[in-house]
Amino acid sequence: MDLLTIGWIGIAALVTLIMIGVPLAFAIGVVAILGNITVANYAQTSLQLYQVTFHLTTEFVLTSVPLFIFMGQLVSSGGIGRDLYEVVHKWLGRLPGGLAVTSVVSCAGFGAVTGISAAAVATLGTIVMPEMKRYGYSDRLAAGSLASASTLAILIPPSLAMVVYGIWTSTSIGKLFIAGIIPGIFVTVVYSTYIIGACIANPKLGPRSDYFPLAERVRSLVKLLPGQGAFFSLIG
Repeated sequence: MDLLTIGWIGIAALVTLIMIGVPLAFAIGVVAILGNITVANYAQTSLQLYQVTFHLTTEFVLTSVPLFIFMGQLVSSGGIGRDLYEVVHKWLGRLPGGLAVTSVVSCAGFGAVTGISAAAVATLGTIVMPEMKRYGYSDRLAAGSLASASTLAILIPPSLAMVVYGIWTSTSIGKLFIAGIIPGIFVTVVYSTYIIGACIANPKLGPRSDYFPLAERVRSLVKLLPGQGAFFSLIG
């Protein structure tokens, strides 16, 4: 059997496994292993599988992955996410669509601490969505702002996705972190500007929230200290 035929069979098998609900990682693994056995032999495939597995599982940088997950749980359970949201809400809540803008900025700040998008959604979703419903926000704006802003954790350093990408492609993770700063800030500003513009054009989408005196807003900045400490610790 020629290599082209084996390739087409492998693609068909992969698509079939995915369509019947097999998890993507297992589907790719099964097709790759069986394909290697067909093209080469069992002994060579076993050796390659051992070498790749040993190399990836002993990569020192991968020790950061469970620490990212731990940081996400710590921030979620320790109230840092709620404190961050409250501070941003007091400063930006009076803008048109202020709660939606608050969710965007909070997700950006959350991503700078945890580096995991799912952690931002799980933590801020339970805080932001009830508040938006209470103020009569559009469901589409509320869900859309939170869902889109949660992806900022991928861009803003430290990012778990950048760590994994850097390992797979032998790219400097430090340079990846630096490269994500400006795009992360830019996307945050673009999201916020769009929300403000949409709510100015149609105030029913997202009304302004409560006004907080300047003194109270300044005092609230103290609550950012734990998050800042976690950020610098994680970067270090």
